[in-house]
Amino acid sequence: MGINMKGIFKDDQETLVLDRRSKAIRGLIKMLVVVIILIAIGFVVLNWQDKDKVRRDMIIQDMMILQDAVKNKAMEHNLDPENVTLIGSELSNNPQNITTNGVTEQYRYGYYLLQPDQLLKLAPAVNSRTEYYIVNYDTFDVINFKGVKYNKLEYHTYEDMMLIKAGKQPPVRQIIRSAKDLEKIRSNPNGYFKLSGNLDMSVYTTAEGWEPIDQFNGTLDGRGYTIKNLKIHRPSTDTIGLFKNVNSTARITNLKFENVDIQGAGYVGVLAGSCAGSVSYVKVLSGTVNGNTNYTGGLVGSLASGTISNCTVKLERISANSYAGGLVGMMYSGTLQQSKATTTILGTESLGGAVGWTSVVSPTTIRQVAADTRITGNKDMGGIIGKIDTSSSEKFILTDTYAKGTINGSHTNGGGLIGSVRCVSDGNISLTYLYADIDIVDTKGATTGGGIGYTDIAVTSAVKLKDCFWEKDIAPGETLDGIGSKAQGTFILSCDSKTPEQMKIRSTYTNWDFVEIWAMNERYGTPYLMWEKR
Repeated sequence: MGINMKGIFKDDQETLVLDRRSKAIRGLIKMLVVVIILIAIGFVVLNWQDKDKVRRDMIIQDMMILQDAVKNKAMEHNLDPENVTLIGSELSNNPQNITTNGVTEQYRYGYYLLQPDQLLKLAPAVNSRTEYYIVNYDTFDVINFKGVKYNKLEYHTYEDMMLIKAGKQPPVRQIIRSAKDLEKIRSNPNGYFKLSGNLDMSVYTTAEGWEPIDQFNGTLDGRGYTIKNLKIHRPSTDTIGLFKNVNSTARITNLKFENVDIQGAGYVGVLAGSCAGSVSYVKVLSGTVNGNTNYTGGLVGSLASGTISNCTVKLERISANSYAGGLVGMMYSGTLQQSKATTTILGTESLGGAVGWTSVVSPTTIRQVAADTRITGNKDMGGIIGKIDTSSSEKFILTDTYAKGTINGSHTNGGGLIGSVRCVSDGNISLTYLYADIDIVDTKGATTGGGIGYTDIAVTSAVKLKDCFWEKDIAPGETLDGIGSKAQGTFILSCDSKTPEQMKIRSTYTNWDFVEIWAMNERYGTPYLMWEKR
């Protein structure tokens, strides 16, 4: 009996086909399972990311609301400074450390820790109940104390989170722990730097002292700490300060100076010789500044196109040959606001309690500035500005500002507000809501005025002098007008005089803003700016 080979092969072939089909089905099932698992994982990841994004956006919203609440609290503080206690635990004697992205930062001076129960007191609109925040009541910087995880990284500042929301990466902060650490800025002028404590610059007090950093384009956050004993003795060198040049992209904030000793030739200031960037909440608390030639200021030598805000200068003395100011030596353009100078200014000409000389080449604004200075010189001296020159049709605005103190010297172009004003045919000047409580001592010359010493203003220019006053308190037999003298055939200005008693009555200042800008203790003192009481 023979073997049917054909039948055997047929059976094997059918089995092989069945096995292949079975394997294919099993493979498809496996692939389907993998796809389902991957979809599930993706869903979980996306859901996690979505929740993380929602969480991040919620915290950003909390920070925005909290920032507004802090600003409102600051306004409340301004309106009634004697009766307001800042909410939160002050960190001056109880510093808090936050480690973010591997960097530990200490928050202390100028910062407050806000806990959930304090948030409710601060503003009912704040909807965060479990987060802790650190807040700077000067800069309104808001920091999430716990941090918020996003893409496996941790960020905590409002500024950082807004950058993330815009799809950008926050900058890496370099921590400045010592005077020597400031040298890091030289090799990275575009960087982001923060102080972690007070810096003693005594290590640079020999010979010429600190060598100014040439260029700065980045950010420096002093976090309220103080740079002490900054000495620079370079009397033959121009552009002198902690920095030579603070450029347009630079931002410097929340920094103090104490016991400064600065000497240079021209363009001299404590912070910088020349500034075109943003400077805020910088305080110069003590010391002297001397410029052997021109352009010397308590804060910066010159300001061009930048912004200075919420800064104070308290120096024993500022001296220069010419163009010296309590805050700024020379201002080409830009904005100077909510700042104050208290000092003695010595020189020859163009000396001002706030600014020595403004040479208007592009839009320039000075607002909510105060000066309490003692000025001694020969020409173009003003309680606020020594000299205003316009060489273009760009607008110059001086508003909501006052001057106190004394002006002493020969009084060629001396004024309680401004020493002299020169304006070209298409010039554009606005002087509004100003007052001077200045004692102009010695002989009052022909170009001496309670408001402005001398004017040379083209009749075709656009000039406004409105709601400006000066306190007329002169000796018997003396004469003094609001405007000392004017060039022949020029635009005529007038500045109203008031008695010491009238200067202390609110009704004198009919059109002034006593809701958001000005305040006063009626009959006890002249008006002051609300921001001064923060």
